[in-house]
Amino acid sequence: MRAEIMAVGTELLLGDILNTNAQFLAQELANLGIEVYYQTVVGDNPQRLKDTIYHAFSRADLIITTGGLGPTEDDLTKETAAEYFGVDLVLDERALGRIQKFFDRIGRKMTDNNIKQAMVPATNGIVLYNDNGSAPGIIIEKDGKTLVMVSSYWVLVDIESRKLLKVDDVNIDNYYIGEFVELYKDKLKVPRDLELEEVGKKEIMYCDLDTNGHMNNTYYMDVISNYIPELPAGTHRIKSVRLHYSKEAPFGDTITIFRAKTEEGKYLFKTVKENGEMNIACEVGLIEL
Repeated sequence: MRAEIMAVGTELLLGDILNTNAQFLAQELANLGIEVYYQTVVGDNPQRLKDTIYHAFSRADLIITTGGLGPTEDDLTKETAAEYFGVDLVLDERALGRIQKFFDRIGRKMTDNNIKQAMVPATNGIVLYNDNGSAPGIIIEKDGKTLVMVSSYWVLVDIESRKLLKVDDVNIDNYYIGEFVELYKDKLKVPRDLELEEVGKKEIMYCDLDTNGHMNNTYYMDVISNYIPELPAGTHRIKSVRLHYSKEAPFGDTITIFRAKTEEGKYLFKTVKENGEMNIACEVGLIEL
């Protein structure tokens, strides 16, 4: 059997994230004795995705895709695959129930656009129900051709060996920094008279977005950490963080990052949107290693 790995996502073409899914799948397919002659990356464009599927099946019996199973309008892997195989998509109540339970578990409300993730092939399809996320995987088989669509996940990577890790194999004892003793009840405010310097800019890309179309709040610390010089130097580690979210940053906007260091050795950051509105305020405390 000849296989091809197809990663779907404009963020991959832009180089915003690494294609670790392809690395993992290639290793697993090799262990199964399945030959992989090609790996393809295609953006979130239905016509180019359709053309890529046709081209891939001209040289492979099995295609495994990652990405494009999300709830947004440009997540079209499943719809394009159904069109290729000539099958309709129908609502799978079991998959919908699992998606609802996933959102209940994480304490968030499921929106209507997530319903599209529960749409599955009416014929020639096998649903891979997902216990770790929202989108189920799908296998479609017809006329000797098989397409497997799987979801993408964040993983732990050993930065020295560049290998994927299982959580059970990771020793995080050295990350313990003591008992948390301080709670902040007041909103963080950057003093008006504090002189901050501009240290960088960040364009809000598609891969940065939450389901509401704005910068995912959990990503701000990744951005801020790039402007703390002690971290890449390896002399310090983050001890405390205070974040205040003021205004959402939408797709396509560019935020400007400002920084100052207090007498106590903490960093204060402020990010500002293109229209001049403050985006977030952040205070970061460090501990010396």
